[in-house]
Amino acid sequence: KLVRPRKNVMICLSSVYCDFSKSYAESRYPKNAEFLRDLKAWSKLTDNLYVWDYNTNFRHYLMPFANIPALQADLKILRDHHVHSVYAQGAYQGWHGDMAELKNYLTAKWLWNPDLDRETLVAKFLKGYYGAAAPYVKEYLDRLHALPRDEEKAPLKIFQLRADEKVIQPEFLDWALGKWAQAEAAVKDDPVRSYNVRMSALAVAYWRALGGKMLSFRDVSADAGIAALAKRVLAGFDEAKAAGRPIRIAEHDAECEPVLRQLKAMAEGGFGEPVAGGGRRFGACVFTRGHDGFHQALVKDAAAVGGEAVKLFNTESNWYTTWKLAAIDFGSGRRYRLRVKARAALTGVAGEAFSIGVHDAVRDRGHVSRSVKSDEIGADYAWYDVGEWTPGANDLLWVMAGSFDKKKLRTSPVHDGIWIGGLEIVPVGKAE
Repeated sequence: KLVRPRKNVMICLSSVYCDFSKSYAESRYPKNAEFLRDLKAWSKLTDNLYVWDYNTNFRHYLMPFANIPALQADLKILRDHHVHSVYAQGAYQGWHGDMAELKNYLTAKWLWNPDLDRETLVAKFLKGYYGAAAPYVKEYLDRLHALPRDEEKAPLKIFQLRADEKVIQPEFLDWALGKWAQAEAAVKDDPVRSYNVRMSALAVAYWRALGGKMLSFRDVSADAGIAALAKRVLAGFDEAKAAGRPIRIAEHDAECEPVLRQLKAMAEGGFGEPVAGGGRRFGACVFTRGHDGFHQALVKDAAAVGGEAVKLFNTESNWYTTWKLAAIDFGSGRRYRLRVKARAALTGVAGEAFSIGVHDAVRDRGHVSRSVKSDEIGADYAWYDVGEWTPGANDLLWVMAGSFDKKKLRTSPVHDGIWIGGLEIVPVGKAE
């Protein structure tokens, strides 16, 4: 009400929580209206505004991110509200994010003049970058941006772990794969444009291989097409790296490694080992590991599922070892049983060795959990039942070393290491 920024003070606003499928003004997503209210209010107090804006999904740089019309509309809005500095952040850590080259070109043009005609700019870029393949790429872009989306229920966010399957469906991805194949055939004798087409097509192959999510709970080893797509994506990564243009999967290292390992496993014939009852066993590669090397590490272990285990050190009792189950398509309404394979190097002191559970990260409530005591675990691997639960849209699986009083002790007195050697998830009963 009373404070006014001085002339040498720049106010920075961020659109980090907005929906990017439509502009700040057009989207019905509540965060867009909040951002626009802030922008208008600040523009009345100063003409020295700076906006940190975005044009990609930082959890999946290769996820089809249909935001090109919103890019231009938003820059017009910022221009009209005294914003003269914009940081347009995209897939900044690697090459060939979803249509990154086109989006960077358009953004650079519109930052100077947001009134430039979109269709004219797009046509110019497509002709120069894709050559004879341009018409097929344009057809793909038009259909991608025409996919219906309810932005209130399924906003296009910059930290999406999974896409709304009602928007980007397998049928569309299959059509898009065919369209990119036509594009590649059109430039087969043009090495530069052929490379550009193959790299741009990776986003569709990547998202189709992952089922629109990081993993679908199905036997992918029975689907030769999925294995072929995974091989294609990995080959694309290798080609880009050899060309000095390495591709980045996600912003954070902890989210890149599990996806890369899943792709490799799928390319080899299946992710996870099938078990009786339609379940699957998963190795330690699924885990995202925070503070890796300090509180846990991925280690070779011939007795573990997949030959690797996560070793939890005795230095920290926290949720640094997790798996985003929300990324998995479990199907509708079915219950599942969770088991964990573990062993320990015990010190002889009684207490909690480790604990594991599934937590709803949005509602902040646990579904199922178990604490394994020192008298229940030994030096050899054993399977431990955790319990049954019905998967939800926000589930996070967590594992942590046994709790101890960190004010009195710097390390756990119970163990000198816990090895998590695998997980087993098996459907229980019929789908509701």
